[in-house]
Amino acid sequence: MNRKKELVDDLAVSHVEETRSTQTITVQKIKYATLQEKLGLSIGLYDGYDLGRYGADTWLLQHFSGNANIPRSTKNLSFTKECETRSVKCSTRQHGYSVDEATRDCLWLRFSDGISANTLKGELKAWKVFTQWWVNTFRRMAFEDWLQSPSGLDQYLQWIKKDFRPGRENSYVSKETQILRLSPIYQLYHYRHLLKVGFSYPPFRGLKGEAVVGKMKKRNQIQVIEEDKWKALIQAAWARIDLSEYPIQTYVDYWTTKQSEFVALPTRDGKNPSTSTVTNRKKAFLLTKGYETYTELELDIILFEGAAIILILALTGMRQSELSGLSMDCFQEKKTEFLSTNYGSSFLRGETYKYSYLPEGQHHIWLVPQEINAVIERVNQLNQHRREKNQRLLSSANDNSVPLVISEAIKASNGLFLSPGINAKHHYSLQLVGTTINRRITRFIEYSEIETAEKITPHRFRRTLARFVALSPLGSVEALREQFGHLTADITQYYMQGGDDELLNWIAEDQSEFQKSVMDMQVESSRPKHGGLGELMANEQYAARDFKTAKNLKTLQKQIGTGMEVQLNAHSVSIRPIDKGACSNNCRLNRIQCISCENCVITTAQLPFWEDQLQMMEACEKEGIVQGLDKVRELVHQLKEEVLYG
Repeated sequence: MNRKKELVDDLAVSHVEETRSTQTITVQKIKYATLQEKLGLSIGLYDGYDLGRYGADTWLLQHFSGNANIPRSTKNLSFTKECETRSVKCSTRQHGYSVDEATRDCLWLRFSDGISANTLKGELKAWKVFTQWWVNTFRRMAFEDWLQSPSGLDQYLQWIKKDFRPGRENSYVSKETQILRLSPIYQLYHYRHLLKVGFSYPPFRGLKGEAVVGKMKKRNQIQVIEEDKWKALIQAAWARIDLSEYPIQTYVDYWTTKQSEFVALPTRDGKNPSTSTVTNRKKAFLLTKGYETYTELELDIILFEGAAIILILALTGMRQSELSGLSMDCFQEKKTEFLSTNYGSSFLRGETYKYSYLPEGQHHIWLVPQEINAVIERVNQLNQHRREKNQRLLSSANDNSVPLVISEAIKASNGLFLSPGINAKHHYSLQLVGTTINRRITRFIEYSEIETAEKITPHRFRRTLARFVALSPLGSVEALREQFGHLTADITQYYMQGGDDELLNWIAEDQSEFQKSVMDMQVESSRPKHGGLGELMANEQYAARDFKTAKNLKTLQKQIGTGMEVQLNAHSVSIRPIDKGACSNNCRLNRIQCISCENCVITTAQLPFWEDQLQMMEACEKEGIVQGLDKVRELVHQLKEEVLYG
């Protein structure tokens, strides 16, 4: 009897395999298609890569391995067979909505929402915990019946605290992990209109995860680098870059042109050189270049790499993973002509993975000073022979090569920062990993004899740059958000503020005099004012906001109104609530509204921004998008007139 049942189940699964099609799954099919139909649907293609099918793991387990959505390991996360077999059995017997089908549906909806790969992987683990709990607790109950009348959620709150890793059975996971494990419950309610069956009412009486699991322990923020130490690091790094050309050329010669002479050049008696002869030739070459040992030369290269890493991290605020992924042609320049004067802006183009839900990441640019190009050129000079070595190794690779190593080598073929690969078994020069980046920074700081209160990590450069922007008179949350690639302005404000009230007050006092002088200039100037607030000032209709009498930021806030402050941005001078990243009209992202907003003043200092805005909008005009274009054209015209004749 059992054998017959297994045969029926196998036939059901094989039937699913035979009926697979190339049709792509959609939101409508998630809700109305049967499980057998969904198992045959494709997730779709991305940049020529097949993202797999609904019943596969390729779109669930994403890693940055060079191939789209190909998992490095399915040992701990894969549940394809379990999902398909159990769901087919359930569907064959009851034609019901199983917990495994709901898992796939919710994860696909999250996938289509565009969450990051790491978040999706974490939620997959959370669904496995939830599925295991539900199957153990409600073994004989239909899942859709439970959804209509859920019970046992208090038991699940105890279940999510457990640590299921071997040897840790008596331990508990963090509250962050507990909140993540609640995500299946919330998704079953959030997607209730898109799923076949979902929760009818908010779980846990509508409370959020933080309130359900209890107050979390406040994390200690990463501290900023002291300003004097930061300046000393930058100066030392630039000094190392200036001295790097000779050691880089020596290092390249040692491993390219001279390497063949060391090994292949016959001795005076026409014989092949022995190991000792090769060693002596290398020593002689190094002595002619001023190095007693290869270790001295290698130290110069390590210090150069550390200096280059520090400069890029400190001047861009990019993440460690973004630094690793920079390409050899990442430096870009843009020329803009205004009033017969050429303005140049330079930036690094790369990929950010933090909020990307595809392995290739998403494009991002970081504004940089033009001088950083010299650093990029030196790094390319150092690593060009490593790229060529990779190409030679790839061309001679055989079937015994490790696929992951080959994939990483291909990805590194156009990389900016590469490892030497000398001591690696595979000999490939791969992109720098986090530990290597940390070691380069630590070694440079130790050699420079710059003492810091705490260890300098890559993320401390990011935090420090954010604080410098906050202290800058023209510091803008939106500008920093674009530079950092943050998903929301709230994260950027957290970086800029650091959760330190005392430091915030210091920043506020530091900016107050500058803000006052800027507003005084706007009020007293005889030049025309642009923007709604400027017009009201000119017509003396804004007496309630007399900025001339403000002595500091606190007084200024009282003059403006309770909970308000002056915010200087790249596009305007605006008044905004202290607790929001937007002006008092809450137009956080639509800067065009600032032109007519009564809370904004636009000056000639903001002309470069509005010129760029106009250029982008005129490009969109070709696609039929013209909203606000006339306003921006008129504003740019007025600002140019003021520059010429004001």
